[in-house]
Amino acid sequence: MAGKGKAIGPGGSRIVAPDLGVFVDDVAADGLGHWQRVGQADPTAAGNLPTAAAVDLVPSPDNSEFYVATHGRGIWILDDMTPLQHYAEGRSADAYLFAPRDAVEEHPAGDRQRDFEGDRHFLGENPRPGAITYDLKSAAKDVTLTIKDAQGVVVREMGAAATSGADHAGINTVYWDLRVAPLPGPKEEGGFFGGGTAGPFVLPGTYQVTLTVDGRAAGTRSITVRGDPAIQISDADRDSLFAVSRELHALHGRINAAADALNDMSSQMGQIKSAVSEAKGVAPDLKARVDSVGAAVDSLRQRVVGGPGFGRFASLRGRVQRLKGAVLDVTALPTETQMRSLGEVRTEVPAAVSDVNALVARFKSLLDELARQGVYPRQPKPVQ
Repeated sequence: MAGKGKAIGPGGSRIVAPDLGVFVDDVAADGLGHWQRVGQADPTAAGNLPTAAAVDLVPSPDNSEFYVATHGRGIWILDDMTPLQHYAEGRSADAYLFAPRDAVEEHPAGDRQRDFEGDRHFLGENPRPGAITYDLKSAAKDVTLTIKDAQGVVVREMGAAATSGADHAGINTVYWDLRVAPLPGPKEEGGFFGGGTAGPFVLPGTYQVTLTVDGRAAGTRSITVRGDPAIQISDADRDSLFAVSRELHALHGRINAAADALNDMSSQMGQIKSAVSEAKGVAPDLKARVDSVGAAVDSLRQRVVGGPGFGRFASLRGRVQRLKGAVLDVTALPTETQMRSLGEVRTEVPAAVSDVNALVARFKSLLDELARQGVYPRQPKPVQ
């Protein structure tokens, strides 16, 4: 392949810039060409590095980045050269996990947003933190990345949903957002100014990343997470904040599950009441039982989910959402008021879940009785 080339790795990897972009090869493995286009998300699709003549390749002083000057398409930065520098090693294995770079947490802040400035300010995209890159000799059916802390506790597992599209032959990259696992999305939105489904940032430290391909462990590497340099907080305060954030995240997950169960039962109650009113020969005590369970669902749903519009603002789920959002949005110790609110929801959420599960049992019993009358609506599941 013609073009200006440079040796970039200890294993003989070279990077070449012909007229069609930038390519990397492992020429030391067998002397043959195994060129791969740099900047492609998939071998069958164009990547973000344009198909243009690259007139110069310049490494950064520490060789961790590479600058590509193109003809008419600007200057591009390859922000992590590790996979290319060790491309020869990656090619020698069926699956190979490259050593991740240190990752720096970037806490969102209003004064860092630039979208409001319009479209005449050019802002280059910063490298995304938490890049985990691996090489696959052939396409895989199942790729999983498991991240554990120093105690061996799993803090995040990224399976098919996260690695979809990053399972093809060649170099793949998945981004860990440096947070604990997010919550499943609620079936119905509830509340305003909530904390969202994202979990809190993990504590700074060293974590272990394991790549599993089609059920077989393919390698483990360390990744160091560093705190946002713009945030000044002591280690003790950060530990306390993380503990509170994780507790709120867990409470948020439980109250979302309770709300989903209540919404499910509420949706079915309309169908049940219609079916009972249209059926012939339904005993009056069964109709009264349907009305009683329906009233209990409405009452508990009002308490957990709230009413329409701003009625959800004061519901238990709304309070948990707002409290979580307020705590996660600020990198400082929670206030006295926030800790008092945490103490309240710490008691109220388990109580609400217990009440929901008791109601689920009543609802299931009602469905069993209705089934004997020929009504078979879908049954809700207890909250875990």
